[in-house]
Amino acid sequence: MKKILQFLVVAVLFVLLGFIPGGYAQEVFFDDINFGFNDSNLTPDAKWYLNKTAEWLTGNPLVNILIEGHADTRGTEEYNSWLSERRAKIVRDYLISRGVAPDRLGARTYGEKKALCSEDNGNCRRQNRRVHLIPVRQDIVNQHRKIFLELGLSKYTATEVAFAVSMVYDNIQKQKATNPDWDKMTDKVLRGAPENLEEAVASHQNRFNKLGISKGAQKELTDAFTFVYTKLHSENPDEMALKIKEMMKQLPPCCDDAIFERAGVKQ
Repeated sequence: MKKILQFLVVAVLFVLLGFIPGGYAQEVFFDDINFGFNDSNLTPDAKWYLNKTAEWLTGNPLVNILIEGHADTRGTEEYNSWLSERRAKIVRDYLISRGVAPDRLGARTYGEKKALCSEDNGNCRRQNRRVHLIPVRQDIVNQHRKIFLELGLSKYTATEVAFAVSMVYDNIQKQKATNPDWDKMTDKVLRGAPENLEEAVASHQNRFNKLGISKGAQKELTDAFTFVYTKLHSENPDEMALKIKEMMKQLPPCCDDAIFERAGVKQ
C-alpha cells in the first residue's frame, strides 16, 4: 500500500501540471547545441562545448542535466519527433562517453512542438534545431527515481521519468508557496479523477506526451498507472485522497536555491 501511495503522489504531480500555468522556472546557463537540417551529428564546436560541460559536471556532483531534443517544422511531425529524440540521445551518449554517469542525464523530446521562433528563415530554423540542457537538482531526481524503480519500471525509464517529474515537482512547489488556494486546488484534483479507467489512462498518456517522455517509457508508465488506478478505486477514494494529501504535505521543498549556489550554477 505504501508503494502505491508513493506512486499516486507522483501521479498527482503529473495531473497537477494541467492545472498550473507556467513551467520550470530555473534559469538555464548552458548554451544550446545546434544541428544542421535533417542532421543529428555533433559539430566540432558542439563536441568542444560538451567536453567542457562534462568537465563541469564532474566537478559539480550536486547537479544533474535534463537533455531536451527539438527540431524545426520542416518534415512530418512524426519524423521530427524521431529526429529530436535521436539528437537528445546523441548528446546524452556523448556526455556518457566523457565520463558523466548515465543516471545523471535525463532525456525528453518535443519534435517541433516547442519552437524558439516561428519566422520562415534559415536563422530561425537553425535555432529550433537544437538540444537544450537544463540543470536539475540531483536529490529530487534520486527521490523520484527510487519510487519508480520500486514500482518495477526499467532503470532507463525510471531515470527518464524521474527527470520529467522533478521539473513538474519544482514548479508545483513554487506554486504551492505562493498560491493561497493550493489546498482547494489539490482537493479538486484528488477528487476529480475520471471514474472510467480508459479515460484516466488516456488523460495520463496525454500528460506524458506533453512532457516529452518517450513512447517506451509511456507504455511502462501506463501499465503501472493502470495497476495503481485499479487499486485506488477498489479502496475508499475519499480516504485515499486524504492519505495522499497528508503525504504531499510531508514532501520536502525542492526550490532551495542554495544547492545551486554551492554547485556554482548561475541564477
